[in-house]
Amino acid sequence: MPGLRKWNACSSCGAFTRRGFTQGGFYNHFSKEALVSQVIGKVMDEGRQQLGAAIAQSRRRGADPLIRQIRWCLSPTHRDDIDCGCPIAGFAGEIPHLSKAAQASYDEGLEHIFNQIAQLVLEHDPTLTREEAHGRAISLYSHMVGSVLLSRAASASQPALADEILKQGRSSILADLSQPSANPPRVRTV
Repeated sequence: MPGLRKWNACSSCGAFTRRGFTQGGFYNHFSKEALVSQVIGKVMDEGRQQLGAAIAQSRRRGADPLIRQIRWCLSPTHRDDIDCGCPIAGFAGEIPHLSKAAQASYDEGLEHIFNQIAQLVLEHDPTLTREEAHGRAISLYSHMVGSVLLSRAASASQPALADEILKQGRSSILADLSQPSANPPRVRTV
């Protein structure tokens, strides 16, 4: 859903008028801000569901879901699929220009993604506390999204650099995951 700023800047939507709706009649029932907020909420929910389905599919195949997700997210295929790729990366530049309600929908979806990834991080390193895993999930996902955004920005004019951004981001994240945490194993008392 790139281009929400264009939607936000339009004074009337031709799709509505072609179907016999007037701008006033439509906006009496829905505000543009509420509609954009609902769209973002729906897309973020779909993204969360897609991540959940990808995690389940990885488990069925016997693959590590976190590593598989990192490799997919930091792939040229994902980078080039702007319209159907991750909504977090797709909306990142648009959200600050939208309503508080739209920002809240985005933030809620982002927090769900962080929680899903934190669970995968905990599975990777059970010595972490939930808070530590959440922090690592934020760092990991921010690194992934930043790499995708920079790679997208460079892909048209410098495709080799765009691919290198993905490669280095992927290598760095996977190397970080292979490092043991600084936490000693917790001993459970009965």
